[in-house]
Amino acid sequence: RYSRRTAPVPVRMPVGVLFTKIALAQETSCGGTAAGQWYCWGNNNLGVMGNGVNGGVHLVPTPAAGGLSFIDFSISDFGACGLTATGNAMC
Repeated sequence: RYSRRTAPVPVRMPVGVLFTKIALAQETSCGGTAAGQWYCWGNNNLGVMGNGVNGGVHLVPTPAAGGLSFIDFSISDFGACGLTATGNAMC
């Protein structure tokens, strides 16, 4: 279970994963690696995390489904989109 915090707490990172970018929504956060892999954690309401699952709370960053790489990524409370190196938007 997750709870609201009044001070920063460390994210339980998957082994060997380092983020170079962060994207935030109200109850979901995502981080991107230098290789363009995106991981999300928090509330997966409406499947916003893009991990192939609808619902649930994920306390550990979970990779986005499909094995895609993104040069940029954005997330809101109702969806997420990534931009591939070839200029394709995936949402």
